[in-house]
Amino acid sequence: DEQIGLEAIRTLLAKKQEALIRTALEAGDPDVATATVQALAKTADPRNTELLLPVILDASRPMELRRSAARALAVTRPGGQALLKLVEAQQLEPDLVTAVTVPLNAAPWRDVSGRAAKLMPLPASQD
Repeated sequence: DEQIGLEAIRTLLAKKQEALIRTALEAGDPDVATATVQALAKTADPRNTELLLPVILDASRPMELRRSAARALAVTRPGGQALLKLVEAQQLEPDLVTAVTVPLNAAPWRDVSGRAAKLMPLPASQD
């Protein structure tokens, strides 16, 4: 099922069918929305930013869905940059900041990881 969902999302992205993906993300069924976020996360496609930001910013959505969407964005450069802009503007809720702190600090892109280290440094390890 997971592989089928991933292939379906890849096909929809390839055919520029973002509207259908948005419909699934906005579904009243939380399982459909969660499965869609999880499939998008596995694609690590830069277009995920425009698809997932509305989910992250919608306070009426379940927090776990919003956390999953935020973590999915953190694995792409455009998504990481978008999340950092929200952190800088203090528009990302603390639970969501916590969800993306480690992935953004560990990002392979210096512009993302460097800004993350300044905005939300990892706690010092206690040896």
